[in-house]
Amino acid sequence: MTNHRSSEDKQKLYSHVTQYQDSMDLVRSDIARVRSRDPLHQLLYVFCQSWLVEDLLMKADRMSMANSIELRTPFLDYRIVEWAARSTSRIKVGQDGHGQYVTKRVLRQFANKRLPDEIIRRPKMGFPVPLYNWLTDRLKPWAIEQMSSKDTQIYRWFDPVVVRQQLQKATSPDASLMDRHCLWDLIILELWTREWQPT
Repeated sequence: MTNHRSSEDKQKLYSHVTQYQDSMDLVRSDIARVRSRDPLHQLLYVFCQSWLVEDLLMKADRMSMANSIELRTPFLDYRIVEWAARSTSRIKVGQDGHGQYVTKRVLRQFANKRLPDEIIRRPKMGFPVPLYNWLTDRLKPWAIEQMSSKDTQIYRWFDPVVVRQQLQKATSPDASLMDRHCLWDLIILELWTREWQPT
């Protein structure tokens, strides 16, 4: 939830007056460890410490193991990672002849004579599930049930009024993507809490 809510919004969630450590402090401490003042280097370091490890690699590891597949990530070879970390920003990102920014410059240049142009220039494709669209459609009753049940656990910590406001905003047909993100975070926390029963 660090990048989905401001520190002020997180504080509003709590049902009793208290002060918790600002989750952005973790990001700030990561940035402080970066020697470079270049924002791209700082951002890439933060991503490597959080999103890469806690999201991308974790999901890839679980999905590949669940299907008995031995997964390799050649671009994470330590020699490539160390070289990339030392490289200047203009090597990683630059503008083409039309002034458009091009990412992965080194990789694209390497692939230029080895792969067809339609592969090199193809837009990035993930593996998304239209989950957030479902929150305003087929998953809406389920989402309401999770957040409005007598068994809802997160009300031990969070203000029910604030959570229900988030629920209403995120399940409306014109809900913003960020509102849907925020609701999904709460639902996942709710399901996790039911499973593990933290004190």
